[in-house]
Amino acid sequence: MTASPVPNVIRTLRFKLRREGYAWLEAAAVEVNQAWDWSNEVSYKAARMGPAAAAEPATQGRLAVAHTTSTATVNAIQAR
Repeated sequence: MTASPVPNVIRTLRFKLRREGYAWLEAAAVEVNQAWDWSNEVSYKAARMGPAAAAEPATQGRLAVAHTTSTATVNAIQAR
């Protein structure tokens, strides 16, 4: 007996945003993009040079940038 495959379901949600939410959403989008960029860079380095190369100090600077963006996102939320 074989297991039946689980169907893939994609649901798209549509929301209307108020103008005061634009700044927060933009800051959150920048933060997510930086996290993806950092993840892709580390994955590329690990694939090309091995896991030790992915942990070099140059990549740790990107985490500080992501933390700064998080602070900006929090400030945007508090300003609302």
